[in-house]
Amino acid sequence: MYRTLGRRHHTVEDGLARLEITPEDVDYLVFDHLHTQDIRRRVGTTAAQPDLGGPLQPYFPNAKLVAQRDEVAAMSVLHPLQRQWYQPGRFHDLRSEAIMSIAGGVLLGPGVAILPTQATSSATKPSC
Repeated sequence: MYRTLGRRHHTVEDGLARLEITPEDVDYLVFDHLHTQDIRRRVGTTAAQPDLGGPLQPYFPNAKLVAQRDEVAAMSVLHPLQRQWYQPGRFHDLRSEAIMSIAGGVLLGPGVAILPTQATSSATKPSC
């Protein structure tokens, strides 16, 4: 079925190797939203993970996960119908120093900005 519906090009690890980028070279991780994301292997954990064994070392040891503050906060108070999509248990033991919570738009560097596409309660105007 996968051959019919999609095509796997390469893994993150393979893509970085092709570009000659090491995991240590990566400064930021950004997802368009957090639901369905399991980022524990990417940023590491502070406690043992029942489904993955002991505490996980981060694949990207120097990277910060950039996420909207409201979305990170919402992980602890999800509506029961959202739980299957947001996987809140996957965010309990993340390394706090690996999370960069933002509110609204943020300029990460020359030509790279994060801009929200809908307003949130704390995101009134970009801080770029």
